[in-house]
Amino acid sequence: MPLVQSLQEQSNDQFSEYYPRTILGVLGTIALQVPHKDRYYKYEEGYYNEVMELLIDSLANGLTAN
Repeated sequence: MPLVQSLQEQSNDQFSEYYPRTILGVLGTIALQVPHKDRYYKYEEGYYNEVMELLIDSLANGLTAN
């Protein structure tokens, strides 16, 4: 939580408006994707990696935006 709070204090993005526990919950969605990885491959090769990259980039950019 201290890391998330520190990032929020430095950010002027929408993530700074939420409770740190909510941010941690959103970060947890990354871990929830892993057990369902096989479901992504029925759409097209590389789709899972594309989704994960966008999810992680969006969260990282939101928490570190100044």
